[in-house]
Amino acid sequence: MMTICEVRLTDSAVKDFQVISDFYLSVVDKTSLDKTLKDSQEAFVLISEQPKIGHYHPLITPHLGNVYR
Repeated sequence: MMTICEVRLTDSAVKDFQVISDFYLSVVDKTSLDKTLKDSQEAFVLISEQPKIGHYHPLITPHLGNVYR
């Protein structure tokens, strides 16, 4: 059975996403913004499904050890 955890963003993270969105809309384009937000959402889903992923990631940890944490 998989446990799903809630992922919460700090107020600063929400503001960062707003700044990123504003930048993409003014300098890049909406298509790139949509892709960036979709990628972020997919990352949040992964974190909610595997909350310990930041403690150990099989592709990264062997190379960086505890630095990854």
